[in-house]
Amino acid sequence: AVEAGDALRAIEKHSGVQPVELTNIRRQNPALAKSIEERKHIKEYRQAVEEARDGKFTESFERLDKLKTIESCTLADKHEKLTARYLELVKEHQSTVVVSQSWNEIHRVNDAIRVALKRDKLISEAETTVTAFQPVDLTDAQKRDVRSYDANTVLVFNRDVRGFKAGESARLKMITDTHLLVESGSRTVSIPFKQLDKLTACQRKELALAAGDKLQLKANGRSVENRKLVNGELVTVKAVEPDGRIALADGRVLDKNFRQFVRGYAITSYASQGKSVEYVLFSDSAAKAATSQQQWYVTISRGKK
Repeated sequence: AVEAGDALRAIEKHSGVQPVELTNIRRQNPALAKSIEERKHIKEYRQAVEEARDGKFTESFERLDKLKTIESCTLADKHEKLTARYLELVKEHQSTVVVSQSWNEIHRVNDAIRVALKRDKLISEAETTVTAFQPVDLTDAQKRDVRSYDANTVLVFNRDVRGFKAGESARLKMITDTHLLVESGSRTVSIPFKQLDKLTACQRKELALAAGDKLQLKANGRSVENRKLVNGELVTVKAVEPDGRIALADGRVLDKNFRQFVRGYAITSYASQGKSVEYVLFSDSAAKAATSQQQWYVTISRGKK
């Protein structure tokens, strides 16, 4: 992280450069309201966000509870209630995202929402199955350990290295004392341990895609027409072309080799930073350790309304 580097510390301590702080909350704007009642609601919502920002988490929670935004669920009916609310908002043409606290929960929520969208014909019935590469968070030490790999593991290059271009993929063949041996087609290449940060371990997963599906990109890159693709951004599928390219609703096209994405109806609190939607749905975890005070503040503040 930049904050952990000596360069930033030196600038702060010795350069005399004065930092600028942004303190006004702009996302929750009562002027967006279409009625007096909605204006009051957004004002109270913004107050709850300010309380969370200032560390008043009990007050923040209680204010949202009084606004009737807290829905008590059991483990049995949580996904059903969450999906029903998501569909209501989609049918009202409100931009919406679900924030969840663990990848297991995110995958379950994504699957439940997509089944419901397909049932209600809110995404296309015609679909194409593609092989997606879903990143696995491995340290460099874990990348050197054969136990971190299985038959479904793919190594994707996030930078050019040893003849491989960024975005290309390979399979692990063998691990030596100093290198990974990877193969792609007829090529076998030795990747020294010092260059392991240029590799991302991924799991192959078959993913059915239809027009209207939302995806979260999991790598930086360039589209076919050389426009930027940003790790973490949410995109909407327009069509899957016969050659494997994926056309997006915003006009960009993903190359057939760009397969680092997951479904994008539900995302992590970390990934939600910088996102703005009209409504955010927070699928809280039953495990207390999964939700921190910082995550609470980030998550509840993603919505405009």
